[in-house]
Amino acid sequence: MNKISATTNIGMAQINVKRGDIDANLKTHYAVIDEAHKHSVDVLIFPELSLTGYEPDLAQSLAIEVNSNILDDLKAKAIRYNMTIMVGAPKLTNTDQPLVALFIIDNSGVVTTYSKMYLHPGEDAYFSRGDLLCQRTINNLNYSLAICADTSNEQHIIDSITPQSKFYLASALISHAGYESDSLRLREYACKYNLIVGLSNFIGESGSYTCAGKSGFYNHDGSILTQLPSNVTGIAIATYHNDGILLGKSIIISRQAQVD
Repeated sequence: MNKISATTNIGMAQINVKRGDIDANLKTHYAVIDEAHKHSVDVLIFPELSLTGYEPDLAQSLAIEVNSNILDDLKAKAIRYNMTIMVGAPKLTNTDQPLVALFIIDNSGVVTTYSKMYLHPGEDAYFSRGDLLCQRTINNLNYSLAICADTSNEQHIIDSITPQSKFYLASALISHAGYESDSLRLREYACKYNLIVGLSNFIGESGSYTCAGKSGFYNHDGSILTQLPSNVTGIAIATYHNDGILLGKSIIISRQAQVD
């Protein structure tokens, strides 16, 4: 059951991860979740494949199911903190190609998933495509989910949102090289569809990419509501009030050597 509140706090996590090291990456997730709780976050979203890093060549060997015990401590935190937590990992299928999934752990510990529907060129050599959209509600606030390349296909947002949608939230890996064009597209979506658009991105290295960070939110007019720098682990938070007031803040947990 979702708590009833005058405000809803949506958090987009920004982290650095270790290649294929789920145990180490879980510890990073736990620290960010604990910090999110201090700021009354209701929904917390991590980047694409956050538990493993973006490592297509390892995806099949690291793929998990919704009942995996890897998620047990995350479920316990979701219940304890009354928080919906979304983490990224490859999801097992009945083929040798897993799905790129967000594992959605609600505040009662129930796990469901959303799987990436649109793949970047070359990803289909490693991953299957998802075929179900994801629209969710918390505190009567409607939002839709996307994973990385989903946002490159405008049909995804067209299909995902409803007239009641307030947020379009993307879990992604965006490199420094791709950030300018990808962020411009997200700004355009915010304006065109009158939405608050959120981005959760990595910092550091993942796969063959140097990640741009700059996780945050774009307002309805495409302006930046709040945005983290490229060199920090932290959480960008959008606070939506029932009367329509919108506020943003960025929480810095730690700084890295990487600079913009």
